[in-house]
Order: sequence, then C-alpha cells, then structure tokens
Amino acid sequence: MSNLKQLGVGVVLYPMENREVYPGCASPIAFEPADWIYWRTNDLAPPLEKSRVVAMMGSWNAKLFRCPLDRNDSGRIANGSPVYLYSYSFTSIESDFDSRILYNFGFASRNFGFPDPFKTSQVRRPSLKIMLAEEPTLKTPGEMPPTYSRLVDDGQWTPRTSLLQPNPARDDTLTRRHSGKAQVLYGDSHSSPASYNEPWDTNVVVASF
Repeated sequence: MSNLKQLGVGVVLYPMENREVYPGCASPIAFEPADWIYWRTNDLAPPLEKSRVVAMMGSWNAKLFRCPLDRNDSGRIANGSPVYLYSYSFTSIESDFDSRILYNFGFASRNFGFPDPFKTSQVRRPSLKIMLAEEPTLKTPGEMPPTYSRLVDDGQWTPRTSLLQPNPARDDTLTRRHSGKAQVLYGDSHSSPASYNEPWDTNVVVASF
C-alpha cells in the first residue's frame, strides 16, 4: 500500500497550496497544467517528474505510480494511443441533471472547456470515499471483473457515468489483481483493499454525497 499512501500525500497537500482546490483529472481529452499526473508521452506535456502531486511530495520515484504486480502492458497498447503507463487514477465524476450543465461531484477538478474546480470543503465523509483507484490493465479473469470491459486508459477513474445505477458497459472499474481486490486510497488518506462491487454504492465514490 505504500505507493498509494505516498501519492496520497501529494494529492492531499496540493489543495493546501492551491486555495483548497483538488488537482485536475488528467483526462484523455487534453493536457492541463493542473492535472494531478503528467502522463502523456506523445504531445508537449511536461514529463512525469513535473506532475503536480510530485511537487507536493518532496521526493519521488517513478515506481510510485505503478503497482509492482502491474507488469503487462499488452492491454494498454491494444487500446491505442495515448497509452497510460501507470496503475492508479483519480476519482472524477460528473453528471448532467438537466442535459445542459455538467455538475462536478469530485474528487478531481475538471479544467477542459471551462474551469470546474472541486474543493476540499465539498467532500462529505472522506473516510468512505475512494479517491485514488487501481484499474484493470488486462481483460483476464485475474484483472477484469465480470461484465466489465474498460481498461485503465488515463489518469481519471470514472466508476459511475450515471448516478442512478452502475453501467458496466461504460463505467470504469477496479482491478482484481490482489487476490480478487484492488488497492485504493480514501479521502482521509487511509488505504485498504476494495472489491469491484463497492463502487456500486454512490456513497463510496461520489465525494460530495
């Protein structure tokens, strides 16, 4: 769990230096300077060591962003470019209640198109909310939960594309790499194994609920 805990230090300290606003979600749409991780290798984005959370940690090692059991990149590569070479992603949920406005439910701030910051004051019951997740990298039974198909492909984890009910065809999920569970970090910075079905409860993944 030490990798996640050290990354969590960077994520938790970042708002203290940035008006209580969490870093960006690091989506596949476009690089943003506020992204929590600089993961791209095929554009003009800065290198990994310049990532916003790295600046908060003081010292760093590239291995922190990769689970020691995450050893096979074939699934990532098959997904196509850009390839996300890291194991962990930052919870990012939005919903369009009235079909015109996207509401950000955290944790990640969203900065593409227009600024949509998410603040620490918006988090409810942080000890219950998954903040950093570990996604599948292969579609094998030891990695991918049943009925799901999405592999890790960027720095954001979107476990719910609808607040009404889970949608395995569209939602991101958790890996089963660690004896059927994933390593996750919660909003209060404690880490624990989690099953793929835990995000079915919106109170576990929607930071502002």
